[in-house]
Amino acid sequence: MQRSGKIAGYTSVSAACFCGAMGVSVWAPASAAAVLLILSLILHEPIYARYERSQQVMAQSRLLAGSIVNATVTAAVAYGAGSMIARAWAL
Repeated sequence: MQRSGKIAGYTSVSAACFCGAMGVSVWAPASAAAVLLILSLILHEPIYARYERSQQVMAQSRLLAGSIVNATVTAAVAYGAGSMIARAWAL
């Protein structure tokens, strides 16, 4: 899962950037954020299990909130960077 997860994450960020450059709907970064969030949840599964065993509920909530914010910001920045690149190159 490690290699395929990294490839899927890179592909979703690249797709969001490309969609921003081509002026595709703003739903493109939302789908990229969803993919990144799913990948983050899958890759953090051992950490969630450790927090569950130690009864640290707030730590799980913070990890989930951090994953959501990270995926959303990454996809939005990729989309915005694609838009700026398109304007700079006058596409």
